[in-house]
Amino acid sequence: MKNNLNAIKNIGLTIYPKSDIIVFLVAFINFIGYYVFILLIVFLDIGLGTTAFTGILRVSVVGMIFLFFLNYRIHLYREGLLVHILMLVFLGVYVFQSVNAYYTGVESLGTRAPIFHIIMALIYLYMPFVFFATIKSNKHFDVILRALLYSAFIFSLFVLILYWELLVSGISRITFAIYTGIEIGTVNALILAYMSSIGIGVFFAHKLYSVKESWSLFSLIYVGVLLVPFLLGSSRGALFALLVPFFMIIVLSGNFKSRVYLLSGFFFGVMSLYFIATHFEFGVFRRTLRIITDLEAVRSTQRVPLWGHAISQFLESPIYGDMIYFTGAGGRYPHNIILEVFMTTGLIGGLSYITILLITVYYSFYIVKNNQKLNWVVVLYWQSFIAASLSFELIVQVIHFSSIGLLVSAGCLSKKRFKR
Repeated sequence: MKNNLNAIKNIGLTIYPKSDIIVFLVAFINFIGYYVFILLIVFLDIGLGTTAFTGILRVSVVGMIFLFFLNYRIHLYREGLLVHILMLVFLGVYVFQSVNAYYTGVESLGTRAPIFHIIMALIYLYMPFVFFATIKSNKHFDVILRALLYSAFIFSLFVLILYWELLVSGISRITFAIYTGIEIGTVNALILAYMSSIGIGVFFAHKLYSVKESWSLFSLIYVGVLLVPFLLGSSRGALFALLVPFFMIIVLSGNFKSRVYLLSGFFFGVMSLYFIATHFEFGVFRRTLRIITDLEAVRSTQRVPLWGHAISQFLESPIYGDMIYFTGAGGRYPHNIILEVFMTTGLIGGLSYITILLITVYYSFYIVKNNQKLNWVVVLYWQSFIAASLSFELIVQVIHFSSIGLLVSAGCLSKKRFKR
């Protein structure tokens, strides 16, 4: 057997350990790769719809996580144990609310039965968090990084190919596709923009803070391809998610000279992105610059009344929360994860989540100061938090809870490394 392996290596093929393959597949599907499949399903208009395929993909991820844990010892960092306990408390209250809804006669929460919220809490939030919170080697961080970069490129390339007709039509945002007369299945604009911003953010953080990495023509092509879904999505939240983490990292890391150098590059990049977006008439900056005007006209922020209703609903049952979704209000959730957590799980779950945030903020600052090679994890975490603060509902925040786990393991690994 050993001779056979040596023979394979001699002809130039690489044999990857089974653990690397499992980690790669979990990271690939869990973060951006999932949307590669959804993109194809929507575009091809496959009869089963996205719900069935979503279940298959998410269950397959959990199956691979269990396979990993069965074959390799679960590694819990002692310093990260508090985060695991707090996560159990928070999700425990969430499950309690689902069970409570079932036994008090609420047949559905939004479009889902209460039992599905329990299953989704485990599959979408808890299991990915546990898996990424137990990553213990730099090698597996490199594997996860590759999975993110490959999946982002494949996703963006598919968007470029499948929506080429929309791109050349001069459309400013994919939501306006219905007005072009082009009959084509489209995915949510927020998904396009946020997945692209994650890919671009992770790529730049890796390139800028990895000594071994150099810029090449392929780097420019890579970024150019990833810009396609970002511009098609034209999301203001995705723009903030792309820019804010980098500004924070630049300000906190390096000496004065390197900060000036990186800030100059940062502003040059922003101006280049602004020129590309306005030249090709994409709406991302136009929509962003319109925020103040819309606020004055009480137009854009339909979210403000939702936030107010979430606070009112929290005050009705402040200890363990009121209800997973809004009661008697338009919209299903407040489009802000902190408000939704307090509304849903009260002070018990809310303070647990806030404590988790404080711990992960500490880890993110520690990594930026002491282990800049993992700055891409910090960028991923802050991007996911910004997305969770502006869009999507709590129960589908897979990337946010996965990035919490990844940041915990990155922070603990970094502290362990510098204690030696």
